[in-house]
Amino acid sequence: MKTITKTAADLRRELLAERVERGVALLDREMPDWWELDRKASGYFALTTIDLGLLDMGASGWCVFGQLENPGEDCAYVDMARRVFGSEQAAGEAAIEHGVYAIRDVDYSVLTDLWREVIEKRRADA
Repeated sequence: MKTITKTAADLRRELLAERVERGVALLDREMPDWWELDRKASGYFALTTIDLGLLDMGASGWCVFGQLENPGEDCAYVDMARRVFGSEQAAGEAAIEHGVYAIRDVDYSVLTDLWREVIEKRRADA
């Protein structure tokens, strides 16, 4: 019998992928067209499109939340997180659990890749 051993990086990526799945589900509930190239206005969210070339989960104005709120603005992520999660204080832990914020800087590149994969797949399937 062959034993498959996962590395710590593999396990970490799986954990982050689960978090991104929760973030995707949240955005699907809050703004169903969040991933589209040609979004329609939905409720109180701005009419912006996620630019995959600029997507950077480690940069407030260029992460998924930041680009949906106010692309390029330093506080864009915080404004969006406050709205989605209820308060800035509640947003901290919830943002981590939904794959839009990380405790370790090294996780941001993985989060960026995971979000990019989800968006690219949805756009290709549309």
